[in-house]
Amino acid sequence: MMDKMKLTQTLILVFLVFGIPSFLAQSHQSLWPVAWVACFGFLLNITGPKMDLLAGFKKTRTDGLSMLIIVFAGILGFLIPTIDYLFFRQSFTADISFFIGSSLAVFGLVFRIYSIRVLGRFFTARVEIKNDHELIRTGPYRMIRHPSYLGAWIMYLGTSIILQSLVGFIFCAVSFFLAYSYRTKIEEQSLGEQLGSAYTAYQSETWKMIPYVF
Repeated sequence: MMDKMKLTQTLILVFLVFGIPSFLAQSHQSLWPVAWVACFGFLLNITGPKMDLLAGFKKTRTDGLSMLIIVFAGILGFLIPTIDYLFFRQSFTADISFFIGSSLAVFGLVFRIYSIRVLGRFFTARVEIKNDHELIRTGPYRMIRHPSYLGAWIMYLGTSIILQSLVGFIFCAVSFFLAYSYRTKIEEQSLGEQLGSAYTAYQSETWKMIPYVF
């Protein structure tokens, strides 16, 4: 059953990030591409785990800070290309870039949801090791240790392409690389401490996010 509080928060966030800029722009630009990207924003948030920043900071400062960085990167990852599209582009044409961006965004979102489902109850917003924690090595985790982050990253890049925003694409490429690099470092340190040599061996046999790259 869908969490009503989470649904309300998601709708408010979508309105703030996409609705208000669209209203303020009062431009000749078509709004349907923004609405299309807003759908990805809605689905990304509603299908993810509950994000409790306060609890993250209570556990460790680095845990809370890494969560906060990802949240802000996520908001700006949608807001920057939306503002660029609404205020600084002269016109919009649904050319090949729109279909490429849509394909990437759909793939990234589906891949992220799939990765979350494979990890099951072990997928949490906070860095959390459960008493009966298991090392999952099925599905995308056979090759990649953090596939859900990769999926979200691809989705964000795709939405910037949909809105034909070069500045948004560059921001998403750089900011999420930095944010996820910091976050995964914290997660892997905690997993290594708790799971020991099993996780060390897993690290040596897999890639962090992008196969054959890093």
